Amino acid sequence: ARATALDPTLAEPRAIVADDHALAGRYLEAEQAFADALAVEPRDPSALHLYAMHLYAVGRLRAARGVERRAVALDP
Repeated sequence: ARATALDPTLAEPRAIVADDHALAGRYLEAEQAFADALAVEPRDPSALHLYAMHLYAVGRLRAARGVERRAVALDP
């Protein structure tokens, strides 16, 4: 949370917070935090990858595959 306060234009810290929510079983908070992360920077490969892993974990396989493809395509 501190990293997002230091630079609110970064998606990755927000995605890490979202991942923490998911690991704790707080899936609604995770979804919202991932949405916030990708709203800040929809082309961040790390945030997209973490979101894809979340989607796989909750059984949204088709969506996860699409997000992971975007992450790989955008990774330098």
